[in-house]
Amino acid sequence: MTERRLEQLLIETAMTYIALPLSEFDDAVNNSLQQIGTLTDADRLYVFQYHDGFTHCSNTHEWCASGVEPQIQFLQNYPMEGMDEWLDAHQAGCLFMVNDVLLLAEESVTRQTLEPQGIRSLITAPITSSGECLGFVGLDFVKQPTSFNNYHIKLITLFGQLLANIELRKRQLIDKDRILTEKLRRKEVEKQLLNEQQRLNTAMDHDLLTGLANRSLFEQLLNVEMTRSQRDKTTLVLLYIDLDNFAMLNQQLGQEHGDALLIDIAKRLQASVREPHHIARIGGDEFALILTDCEFTSTANCTAIVQRILRTIAAPYQIEEDSVNVTASIGLTSFPQSQMVDAEQLLRQADQAMYQAKLAGKHRYYRFNPEQDSVIRHRHELIQTIQAGIKNNEFALFYQPQIDMRTNQVLGFEALIRWQHPKQGLLSPGFFLPATDNQPVAKDIDVWVVSTALNQLSYWKSKGLHTRVSINISNQLLLAPEFIPLLKAALRHHADVSPNQLEIEILESGALDDLARAAAVVTSLHQLGIRCALDDFGTGYSSLTFLKRLLADVVKIDQSFVADLLLDNDHQLIVNSVIGLCQNLGRHVLAEGIETAEQAEQLKNMGCYWAQGYWFAKPMPASDVLPWHLQWTSMQA
Repeated sequence: MTERRLEQLLIETAMTYIALPLSEFDDAVNNSLQQIGTLTDADRLYVFQYHDGFTHCSNTHEWCASGVEPQIQFLQNYPMEGMDEWLDAHQAGCLFMVNDVLLLAEESVTRQTLEPQGIRSLITAPITSSGECLGFVGLDFVKQPTSFNNYHIKLITLFGQLLANIELRKRQLIDKDRILTEKLRRKEVEKQLLNEQQRLNTAMDHDLLTGLANRSLFEQLLNVEMTRSQRDKTTLVLLYIDLDNFAMLNQQLGQEHGDALLIDIAKRLQASVREPHHIARIGGDEFALILTDCEFTSTANCTAIVQRILRTIAAPYQIEEDSVNVTASIGLTSFPQSQMVDAEQLLRQADQAMYQAKLAGKHRYYRFNPEQDSVIRHRHELIQTIQAGIKNNEFALFYQPQIDMRTNQVLGFEALIRWQHPKQGLLSPGFFLPATDNQPVAKDIDVWVVSTALNQLSYWKSKGLHTRVSINISNQLLLAPEFIPLLKAALRHHADVSPNQLEIEILESGALDDLARAAAVVTSLHQLGIRCALDDFGTGYSSLTFLKRLLADVVKIDQSFVADLLLDNDHQLIVNSVIGLCQNLGRHVLAEGIETAEQAEQLKNMGCYWAQGYWFAKPMPASDVLPWHLQWTSMQA
């Protein structure tokens, strides 16, 4: 056969692979080996694949002439160790040939590899696709050696290129097959999902009274709809509906009529919203509804639907000869949200919103606010951190002097709480105390403040400093029955501290909440020998009655009035009035927040002599008080 005929054969062979199914590739390759091997009078023609980073190779296809022993079974996962010339040639895209194995050195790895197979001559060409050497094709002679010529070189090279194209085609088919398999898998998943939904639509998954889905089925349906919402990038709205005062109404009507009323409500709910939707009875008088249609889930349309549901439920019901009225409260939430939530959390959100609707007066709806919920959760986390901070001794009291401006005598110190946060550093009260309002942890802080202040007074007394400390107590503890007994026990524990060394500051706004109780607390404090100061006076709803009933020893003018004292005539009039009023009632007046000599001088001229502020000293750690006091008194001597 001529060289031209062999080339034509290779071309015809290549054409057969274009439309060939993947399952027939191996048979086609074997057939090609047979045709080409027969026409070239070769003894063997074969294909090898490299793997494990060229450390091994495996014989994948083989054709042998009559009388030649096949070797494919012995050449699986065959090591390539020592065959560097062979590998270097193939990785460089070159042929590797041996005209006569017996002419190679006896210690040659190539000879030691080929001779046991009976090979006398061999020529191989790399199979290279996209710059990657995948394996090689080769032909050999075992009966007698052959000197390979340009004809053999061209033939094996073209066949190697053909097999590379076949491999590329094979990979393309594999990719297509993978894509098709994935599509089929997705269809199967959707089919399974449909079957699952149909399976769930059984009697055991529905409420026996109303025929609606029960809570278990509803949660599963909600999960399905949330998954679909994420996949399709759409919005769903969840409604949580609770009948107002139904327990009392059910008791009045009786069980039978109460059940009939629930059945009627379920029918009205189903009629109030067209498909697609899911409605369930998830509790005794609680219903839930999922809106998934884009037309429904827009804010305006959703609001209209909810208002329609409220009106529908509120319409009179006929129970035998009686007309009965019942209303509902509805909580709304939507999905997806900025933070990932699951079905249980979504139901809890809608439930919380429904509760807010009831608190607002019932027969209305309330939309859950994720941002507001985030604030609440942040506050809860902060409170937990504060509780841990108390246990870990992270809090400290700083002390700011209070001065008599007539004599520059130190009257005492106000104790101001600070938090030495392990990550955020030293924090002032404004960063954490607001979160403790009406929380049990506020009392824990107060108890710690009382104990710490008394310990400090005891220590200073042992060092020769006899002074007074003013402490702030939250309204929660101040007005609590246990406050006075707690103070008595603390003073007994610090017998070396005189009660008159302690001053309790009362916030004007807190005292207004329960003036009678606040007045009684002040009286009890006086009986213990403890002074009282009215803090931030003027920021609440101050009145003569309030100042008269609350017998505080000291009235503290809030720093907001002091700050603009020299600039605002109204503030001057207010401060002047407070000073005159307190003088007439026999109360001491102390101005907070004095930062300049001019402010101090103005207040002295107005008759306010007790002062506190940065002009005299900033709040300082307890360890700095004794050195500061020594320096201050030395300067006044």
